[in-house]
Parts: sequence; structure tokens; C-alpha cells
Amino acid sequence: MNRRQMLKDAAIELISQHGYDRTSIKEIAKRCDVTVGVIYHYFSSKEELFDEALRGYCSEWESIIPMVKQLPLEDGLVFIASRLIDKWRKQQNFMVILVGECVKNPAVHEIFSRMLVEAREALGKYVEMKMETKELSRANTQIILNIFVSHFLTSFIHKEQLQIPIVPELNEEFIRSSVRTMLDGWRGQVETE
Repeated sequence: MNRRQMLKDAAIELISQHGYDRTSIKEIAKRCDVTVGVIYHYFSSKEELFDEALRGYCSEWESIIPMVKQLPLEDGLVFIASRLIDKWRKQQNFMVILVGECVKNPAVHEIFSRMLVEAREALGKYVEMKMETKELSRANTQIILNIFVSHFLTSFIHKEQLQIPIVPELNEEFIRSSVRTMLDGWRGQVETE
């Protein structure tokens, strides 16, 4: 791993543990056993370091969409949902801290908002492509994205963060059943309009 990546990984880890405001460049340097000057050699500020670290965290969308491009719509959405849930599982503390930080810190809110816009745009292009190939009838892409991401994020929070017992396990069967239900609804909604 190169030094730049090591610094970004340490930033994500420390912010996950302590929050954005309570994580200093000095602490990141200490975690990486480097001087503060080394960090400023790579990044002009904590904001730039966090922005790049978060961009790396969220950039997976750019690689996922080409992977699912040729899959049937249902299989592609199941794959995307599975990857989302896996990523949330691996970074549970980070997601909780990030959402909390977005509420109180405008800099973090701006960085995270930009990343979400990019992720939504990538997923939106995938949905639009599937509409063009007639795998999905023409519909409002933003509503589809809201339903898709919100369903899986809410299910994840309810099952794995809040541990609500009546929420089903977030396994392949649940994911596929959810995607099928969404697709049935979207297809039915468009046909009745």
C-alpha cells in the first residue's frame, strides 16, 4: 500500500472512531507513524484528505456499473444491493459517524453530498440504460433510485443497527425478493399510467 492510501485509510478509521471534528491531522500522522509535514506533502488540509478518502470509499460505483451492465436488470440490481449491504456491514461505525457528522458539520455534509450525487448519477445511468433496452418501462429515475437505496438502507439500519427482530435477515433471498417486488411495482405503475 502506498503512503497516500495509508493516510486515507487512517483518516477513515479515526473519523469512524472519533468523528470528524475530534480527528486531527496530528492523530492521523501518529497512527501512520509519520510527521504532520508528510500529510501536508500529500494533502493541503484535513478537508482535502477526508474528501479524497471518502471519494475512494464511494468510488466503487464507477466499477460496479460496468460489471452489471450486461446482466439482466433483476440480477444487476441484486448485485448492486448486495454490494451496498456488504459495504455498509464492513463500515458500520463509519456510516453512523458520517451521517451524524453530516448533520452538524457543513464541510462533511458538502463532501458526502457530492459523493452521493455521483453515486446516484452512476446508478441512474444504469437504470436509464435499462429503460432504453426496454428491460424497464420509462419511469422517473429519481423515484426509482430513492425507493431502491432507501429500502435497503432502512432495512440495514433496522436489522443490523437497531436489531429489530421482525425484520428479515438481509440475505440473498431477501434482496432478490425485494428487487422483484420493486420491479413488479415499477412495471405495474408504468403500465397503468
